[in-house]
Amino acid sequence: NEVLVLEPVQRTDRRLGLKYFDPCTILLNTDLSAGIPGILEELFEQTLVPPLHAGWHSRLKSRHFACYEEVSKRFSKMLGIDPWLITPMHAECGDVDSSSTMGSECLSSKVDSVLGRIRRKYKEYGIQEKPFVVLKADNGTDGRGVQSVRDASEIGPARLVVDGKPLHNVIIQ
Repeated sequence: NEVLVLEPVQRTDRRLGLKYFDPCTILLNTDLSAGIPGILEELFEQTLVPPLHAGWHSRLKSRHFACYEEVSKRFSKMLGIDPWLITPMHAECGDVDSSSTMGSECLSSKVDSVLGRIRRKYKEYGIQEKPFVVLKADNGTDGRGVQSVRDASEIGPARLVVDGKPLHNVIIQ
């Protein structure tokens, strides 16, 4: 029986707010994957959470998971658990060109390396399934072009194309 009042946001000069409310902090409900909306640019003395530079339009998954890995290592140490239980193993390859062999050595090598590390963890924990890795674009959030492979030999040029466009920076998880 609660009432939720929705009010239109208003932009005045260099501030964002409501008709009768001028906030010092604005909590965004967007990952900014489509870029920064003009209404959020050049705000004066207002904090945006998350900050505009942290949107997915400018972030890489590889950087995100590197930061997450550090946090999960500390958290796992506090709990006395193996960080692998809450952290996906990952690697990245840049300058991959699916129309040539450029970067394919990096990709094959990194896929083999991540699969090898996963196999060791599977053996340690008695997991009988065959491991796999997921290949995806290192930027963006739309989930298109996500491919799983169980062996580096499964990677072909067709696997590194999304909507007819080749992927150039690939994350392996």
